[in-house]
This record gives sequence, C-alpha cells and structure tokens, in this order.
Amino acid sequence: MDCSGRLPFEQGAFSAVLCIDAISHLPDRFGTLLEWARLLVRGGRLLFTDSSVLTGAVAKSELDIRGGIGFFLVVPLGLDEEAIEAAGLILLKREDRTVATAEVAARLDAARARRAAALEREEGADWFEKRQRLL
Repeated sequence: MDCSGRLPFEQGAFSAVLCIDAISHLPDRFGTLLEWARLLVRGGRLLFTDSSVLTGAVAKSELDIRGGIGFFLVVPLGLDEEAIEAAGLILLKREDRTVATAEVAARLDAARARRAAALEREEGADWFEKRQRLL
C-alpha cells in the first residue's frame, strides 16, 4: 500500500509503529509523523530510523548516488525532532548511529562484492552496481 498518505486503519489501532530506514522515501515528513501519531493508542510507541539526516558536508555526487535508487528525501539535523513535536509525540530517545551504519554498510558491500557474479545474475548488473555505490 502507499504509505505516503492516510493509512486505512482506525485512530489508535496500534500500540506500536515501526519504520526502519523507509521514512526517507516518503515525501511529507511532518504528515507521515502526524499519521503515525493518529494510528497509535495513547501511550503507544513509535520507533523509526532515518538514514537521511544531513549532519555534515555532502557532495552532490553522493546525493546523486542515494537518489539513484528512487525518491530519497534528505533532511537537516533537527527536522525529525520538529516533526515529532508537531505531531504531538514525545521524543524519549535519539541516537546518532552514523558510525555503526557505515560499518554495517562496509561489511555488506564487501560481502556483496565477494558474491558479485551471482548477484549480478540475480539482480541485474545495473541494480547491483547502484546498490554497491550506495553502500
């Protein structure tokens, strides 16, 4: 289903909402968090990861690599916190996992490189190359 708008669930339908590395592919950060807040019961929990927070200088070529796999919204530091507050949610914990994410990506890149021939046959050479550049 399309997660970029109102979802077909009643208000307070869930005690938890979980979104791992997908929020960057949704065009309306504030609307998305507002919708998730609508879906949560009072006292419910939301956990999401956001791989698109800009915490330093990034070259256009690096942004082009991320955008090469589809829609990808890069946001400034602090925007998620603003959207959380605007949705009426309370931020309990925020972690910067940049170093850990880079380490995992490097290991995944190396593992995929070792299996390049098989993955290129399975995924197609174009997708394999895009994924490797992203990692």
